[in-house]
Amino acid sequence: RAGAPTRALASASAPWYAASPSGRAVTLLCAFASATDRGRWDVFGDFEHGGASACELVAGRDDDEDSDDVGEENGGATMERVDDARREALRRRYSTLRGRVDCAPPPSGTKSRLKRSGFAGARTKPLTRTLVNPDPTLDFDAYDALSYRVRGDGRMYVASVRTENWMTGDSAEDVWQAAFRPPKDEWVDVVVPIEAFVQTHRGRAVRDHSRMSANRVVFLGLAVAGSAEKSLEARRAEADGPFRLDVHSISGLRMTEEELEAHAAAREGTRENYPCGGFAARAVEALDARDDFVNPF
Repeated sequence: RAGAPTRALASASAPWYAASPSGRAVTLLCAFASATDRGRWDVFGDFEHGGASACELVAGRDDDEDSDDVGEENGGATMERVDDARREALRRRYSTLRGRVDCAPPPSGTKSRLKRSGFAGARTKPLTRTLVNPDPTLDFDAYDALSYRVRGDGRMYVASVRTENWMTGDSAEDVWQAAFRPPKDEWVDVVVPIEAFVQTHRGRAVRDHSRMSANRVVFLGLAVAGSAEKSLEARRAEADGPFRLDVHSISGLRMTEEELEAHAAAREGTRENYPCGGFAARAVEALDARDDFVNPF
């Protein structure tokens, strides 16, 4: 079910946990615990083309830590030793995507090709060829769903996955999206099955879309949802104003829809309003201190 939040927080291990092919039902894909984590993302919006919206990705401010970079890797490397400091940072810390939506068109006389204002968000930086990842794409074929550990403000947001086209190899058009509206001021897991992402073109759903090339992912994105209203006045009434989305992590889930639903139902009423709960807590707990956490972006 696209956009339907599935709330799932820390609890005892379920039977399927050790039965997944990798031994891990939940895999941490993106952390938002440090400046280096945030540095792997770029903000975007209509402001790049003369629009008046604004957006930034900053450190979350609920904890009392003095340093923003405890446990980070040295020298900007892509592999991070999961020591106690880094694990605690992954548990406690998050980032905030915040700004303001303004659907007003660029001022008269401004040279701009912008046809529609009122959008802002963040996306991962382009993947580069490395020894760890000689092919600058990611393989999400092993995952049945993606879990976004977030705390919202009542607005609707959009999760995006851009892939290479399996026929042409082009990554310009294949953007897959799912809208979600997390409850205001509450940490939750928003679980989006891979099959629930809808292919879009310039923000609009593509009819009779093809299957996602989940083994050729080139970036992930998060954005505040815009307005589909045709008149500027209606768009401004619906969308204009501040937004704030706290993001703890993005995880890949390897489980069936029945397992997802059973896992959520088993913990109904046991939610903890804490950044690292649910599937995020599973992902951090699964990290082996003897291994390295590879943040792919």
